[in-house]
Amino acid sequence: MSTQAAAERTGDAVRTEDIVELARLMAKTPSPPGQERRLAERLAEAGQRMAPDLQWRVDPFDSDRANLLVTAGPADYRAVEVMLFAHLDTSLAGVEEYRHLTGCGTDAETGSGSGLAVRDGKLIGPGMAVAKGPAAGALAALLAGHRAGTMACGTAVLLTSGGTHRAPADGSGFAAGLRHALESGLSPRGAINVKAGAPCVLHEEPGSANLRISVRSPGGPLMLQQSERCAGAAAALARLLPIIENWRNTLRGRDPSALCGRDVGLGALAAGLPDKPDMLPSVSWADLYVVTAPGDDASELADELALLLASDTGSTASVSVTAFMPAGRTPLEHPVVELATRAWNRHLGPAAPITGWLGSTDGALLRHMGIPVARLGPRPRSAPAGLEALDLTELATFARIDAELLVQMGSPEAEQGGRT
Repeated sequence: MSTQAAAERTGDAVRTEDIVELARLMAKTPSPPGQERRLAERLAEAGQRMAPDLQWRVDPFDSDRANLLVTAGPADYRAVEVMLFAHLDTSLAGVEEYRHLTGCGTDAETGSGSGLAVRDGKLIGPGMAVAKGPAAGALAALLAGHRAGTMACGTAVLLTSGGTHRAPADGSGFAAGLRHALESGLSPRGAINVKAGAPCVLHEEPGSANLRISVRSPGGPLMLQQSERCAGAAAALARLLPIIENWRNTLRGRDPSALCGRDVGLGALAAGLPDKPDMLPSVSWADLYVVTAPGDDASELADELALLLASDTGSTASVSVTAFMPAGRTPLEHPVVELATRAWNRHLGPAAPITGWLGSTDGALLRHMGIPVARLGPRPRSAPAGLEALDLTELATFARIDAELLVQMGSPEAEQGGRT
């Protein structure tokens, strides 16, 4: 049987009911960043019932964090040749955190506590687009290959801890689970990032950085302040916000025709003591999330911003990098990208070219390490506040693409591509 015939046979073996069963388990098991172990264990238990001949390895690396590695062959990172990968954690801890941050949604609107809903052809649940639905599709793809007998030894699905852009307090940076796997010997010759969102196959992705602005200014008892010069660090930070916004607009305007874009988000501000608001704070801070393009260095961006902030008088502002994952690129001609593009075209038709893409994932870390990656997945659909949704038919199509790619990437012909 030719590789293409084996790939198509594997794609045809994907079962929608497997996707729904796995997605249902994932939706009802909370997995905020750094607390994915329970979900990894529950998936492994279910997987061992569904396909006991596959290896389902839960790899905890502290009391609450864990990766799940599912393999056809040894359950060892060093034995992985080709893989699909996603992450286990959701960007927010759940419906309650979403509502607290955004101020929208009610229990009736969100279906809080209802787990997965299958309605109007959509899977609706917490974290379903980022990234539990695509992860369920990836596992269903591996199950299909196992049933079809087409999975080469070294074929794997890796679901990691800490894949969302949350910087742990321990300073370890983004993508804790993937970093742990790389440190444990993971070095596949090709990988597919099954993340929802991209309207085409992405061969490069932006990086990401967290920058902290610390502002110092005279503070003290509110009633004794008689001049703007002594208005406290919170007022000093407020004066800097237009400078930050102008810098954001400058970054956004660089290389407008490039695949990867740049942007800045300012979503964390702090100053003072809530229980003592009559005291003007002398220190305040703001945390920025910065989307970076290939070639950008976070330290240089921090220095650039610090120079602009120095133009403000009456306060002292410093900028430091608290987390950084550089952007990465895989050559268009690499077999992983070529195979993914052909599969996309065969199932979905040619995709329109895009520019200014801002969605960074932990796949950037693999590319930075020289491991070839292609990213593809379904589009998120509308959902009630606090929940996410995917079209079930579209998700099943991508699971079939995933299954075909596992066969094709694991073939002897694809081995010639090697690592970049």
